[in-house]
Amino acid sequence: GAILGSTNNNNNNNKKKQLQQQPFKILDPLTRVIDDSLQQVFAGTKSAESHFQLLTKDPRFTLQDVSLQRKWMTWCHSSGGGNILHCCALWNDPSTVHEILQYCSSGNHHNHTNGSSSSFASLQSTLVETLDSDGRTPYEVA
Repeated sequence: GAILGSTNNNNNNNKKKQLQQQPFKILDPLTRVIDDSLQQVFAGTKSAESHFQLLTKDPRFTLQDVSLQRKWMTWCHSSGGGNILHCCALWNDPSTVHEILQYCSSGNHHNHTNGSSSSFASLQSTLVETLDSDGRTPYEVA
């Protein structure tokens, strides 16, 4: 009985330490949707393709200002794992990488916005050069 009691105490202490180490990041509601979706992709419970479709097809995100669209496209989830390209590298998804890079260079992302295309000019390089919490680019993760 004493051994089990000490194990439970250790488990409770570990849970408390985990909660203290990862504070809940306060985000606006739409960014929270993006953050939660990206975390699901990292966990493997959602595909990178479905996250990309959320960013590019859902009117909650496509009808926003270009600067917000760029923020969400390049978003690194609050647990520090990286952006959508890091997810693709992690789950070996080159077809979604291709689709994302095509999207960044095609100009299709300007059809429903009031912003200028110059806002997205460096989107591709931002996505490719972003570091995850371990200091790795998506290419290095792959």
